[in-house]
Amino acid sequence: MLVILWIVGALIALVVVALFLLPVFIDTNELVALADEMVGEATGGELRVLGEADFSVFPRLSLNLGEATLTIPPADDTESRIEAKITQLDFGLAILPLLTGRTEVDAMNLSGVNVTITEAVATPEIPVPDDLEDLSDREWEQLGRALRKEREAKRKEMTGATVVSSGLVVAVDAVVLEDVSLTLLDSSGKETLNVAIPLFKVSDVNTEERPITIDGRARLQSPDATPINLSIDGDVRVASNLTDIKVIAVNTRLTGVLSGPIDSTLSGAVTLLPLHADFDLTTALPGGSVSGDLTFAALESPQILVSFESESLNLDQLTPPASSASGKATPVTETEADSSSESAPEGAKPSTAGSTAAASSPATPAPPVPLPVGPLRALDLDLSLGANELIAGGQTITGALLKLRVLDGIADFSQIQGVLHGGQLNTEMVINARRAEVEASIEGGLGGFQIESLLASLDQTDTARGRVDMKWEVETAGQTAQALQVGLDGDLTVEGSNVVVEKVSVQGVMCSAAALINQDQLSHDFGTETALDTVLVEVEFDDGYAEIDPVKLTTAGVSMTGEGRIVLANLDLELELGAKLYEALAEQDEACRIREGYETIKWPVSCEGNLKGDPASWCGLDTDSLAEQVIRNEAKSQLRKQTEKIGSEIGEKAGDVLKGLFGD
Repeated sequence: MLVILWIVGALIALVVVALFLLPVFIDTNELVALADEMVGEATGGELRVLGEADFSVFPRLSLNLGEATLTIPPADDTESRIEAKITQLDFGLAILPLLTGRTEVDAMNLSGVNVTITEAVATPEIPVPDDLEDLSDREWEQLGRALRKEREAKRKEMTGATVVSSGLVVAVDAVVLEDVSLTLLDSSGKETLNVAIPLFKVSDVNTEERPITIDGRARLQSPDATPINLSIDGDVRVASNLTDIKVIAVNTRLTGVLSGPIDSTLSGAVTLLPLHADFDLTTALPGGSVSGDLTFAALESPQILVSFESESLNLDQLTPPASSASGKATPVTETEADSSSESAPEGAKPSTAGSTAAASSPATPAPPVPLPVGPLRALDLDLSLGANELIAGGQTITGALLKLRVLDGIADFSQIQGVLHGGQLNTEMVINARRAEVEASIEGGLGGFQIESLLASLDQTDTARGRVDMKWEVETAGQTAQALQVGLDGDLTVEGSNVVVEKVSVQGVMCSAAALINQDQLSHDFGTETALDTVLVEVEFDDGYAEIDPVKLTTAGVSMTGEGRIVLANLDLELELGAKLYEALAEQDEACRIREGYETIKWPVSCEGNLKGDPASWCGLDTDSLAEQVIRNEAKSQLRKQTEKIGSEIGEKAGDVLKGLFGD
């Protein structure tokens, strides 16, 4: 036994002496040359060390590398050129603790790293994947079930495996990345993106469940765009089995994406095998705060499970920064704004708004942008959002509830509920993103909402008051937002009673017109309001139009009916209304009496404009049509009188003839 101990001791001593003497026999320059040769064989590039390079083995394995450059030229026109420069690399590892299964690293410092990537001159041909466009809906669902079944089998296999401790203990004082920069250039050498990491530091890296501290900052900059800044700090714990990670608290701040900063706090647990993460997330946005649970399970369905709550969330404030880094904003030209008129249905009148500006502007309208629905095809998401107050498009929804399930390329908004303008909003929407042409359908209604609340939200106060119901059932399809708008197909109905129109009395206006015809004067004050007993508007979407038929409005002594259309491509409106007067109007004022022969006259109101414009200028009395009706009725009246007179004379003479023939 003593001999064996002596032998073991001698071997250990020999190893120790060898470790001491090994650096003496190692030529650092030869190591650098060997590394350069390996880089050349693997990439065709060149590695050059311009500064000092120190290498030692015992008692610590250490590497100190001064300034170095790496250049990887493109093999052809379809590959990018990569140039990298490193100012300093320091690495130190304790040798003896490795014998006990413990890895001790003083620190790893990497600083002054500059990487420049110049994109290829020619775009490489990308292999076209299996075309999902040809799959039927049934085949989509079969494919989805097969993938989920495969994931479930993998999950059970990993869950059933016994996780044992690796026995590996890692202890690193710090990993530091400092002054790191990545620059992307186009083929002409113009910068397209710069990513700068001033500092990223991970302290006390260990597998003994002690807190590991993370601290970092990064900046993304594109030409003529607001820079995006990210900061992160927090603590995590890693178990000895290397599969369980506890996120104690990680705080992030993101600026340059929205009009204000995005501050988030994340805590929870992560299991690597199989990958499953449960987080508590709180995020402060420019328009409010949301908090809730976030789960990601790579081998489960849904893969992403989100449940958020918010006291108040203003979606209108979730907008990009107001200006770019250069201070230049790209204006939307009138040409771009009216470009949709080019796709208006045949026979539709193009919008004239902004035509003068468009004529003087040489700008070319940007081509339509395809809808970014690609990610929906691979997404497996279950989302629930509740908000006491949700603001969108200037409209406030209280008690808002949104439920969304995305699976197999279908986004199903099964619940969109809340109170909007005092009415109950309840609707559903389904988006089919399985093919390039997106299909969407929406069905629901808004019951008993207050007109005055809606108009006030549109900055039109003191216009009307009362409650109406709105129902819709529409569908559409297209590859762009404009195509979805033009492709609407379905019905919309607005119906109400006891609605009051303010600032105008329809009875007064019509009575004044009747009094002129009667050559009389009004004696009754009709006030400045109109109480509508009936409000009915039915809209049918089809062939690029919103056909309005009918429009029915009734009030005491007056009824108005009509029809019209809206061009969906540019929202131009044409509407013709006919008002009819009844004897009930004369009961309020004798001057409003309907003269004999005028009962059939429809007082024509013609409306024309654009829904984006001022409604005050849309409508007016069609005096030409009214004059034609009056003249026609006067002519009929005169002709009737002459006919009756002639008929009376003929009748008398015919009677005399008959009397002469047949006697008394």
